[in-house]
Amino acid sequence: MDAELFIDNGIIVIRRGNAEDVSRLFTTILKETTQTNYRGRGFYYQTVYENLQGYCSRPWNKWKATLRRDYFHNPWSAASVAAAVFLLLMAFIQALCSILALELVRK
Repeated sequence: MDAELFIDNGIIVIRRGNAEDVSRLFTTILKETTQTNYRGRGFYYQTVYENLQGYCSRPWNKWKATLRRDYFHNPWSAASVAAAVFLLLMAFIQALCSILALELVRK
């Protein structure tokens, strides 16, 4: 089933054979490997894995990733947000200047 999943998602491309052949290939490759602890840790990249999991579990980093993926996936999105912020800032400054000018006229 794993081999079929890889084939369906385009991770493995089969030119000859079928999913069973792929499964057999991985089974043969894994026969000669052993799972041993590397210096008392789970596997060689255990610390990298733990650091990555810690980084990804922080809420700020999740929000940043969501913003980049969903809203800023192209440069035009970022440019339009920058333009909108600039226009809002200008509108605020204009309103502030109008209020100050009104106060000066009243005095």
